[in-house]
Amino acid sequence: LAHEVRFPALTILLYNARVYNICAPWHGRRGDAFMRVFAPAFLNGLEGQTDKCSKLHSHLDGLDPGGNVAGAPAHAGNANALRESQLAYTNRASMVKSIIVKHITAPTVKQVIDAACEAVVAGVAPLLYTLL
Repeated sequence: LAHEVRFPALTILLYNARVYNICAPWHGRRGDAFMRVFAPAFLNGLEGQTDKCSKLHSHLDGLDPGGNVAGAPAHAGNANALRESQLAYTNRASMVKSIIVKHITAPTVKQVIDAACEAVVAGVAPLLYTLL
């Protein structure tokens, strides 16, 4: 589990980086703990997670191939490339949900995430905007 060590004008987050491989976990505390610490670190961490088609951050925005926002590129290529792109999209969706649920430890927030993911699967909106 993660915990904070506070010194004057300095906060150090201690956490298991093998478990929380994107950033320190968020325990559900509102305000600066989310907006200034967790959200930027989490989104930045997703920038470094890629497959051969896209980044996880682009998937979260719905802008990866096959994404569900206007302007998102369609899956492209021959039949094999098309299947590979569609499979990569499905894998990114599973990976993003898994990473989010792992890094957010508050049970009530996890319920909201599950509902948002169902809305994304239904094609309502990209994940990032259903969570905000």
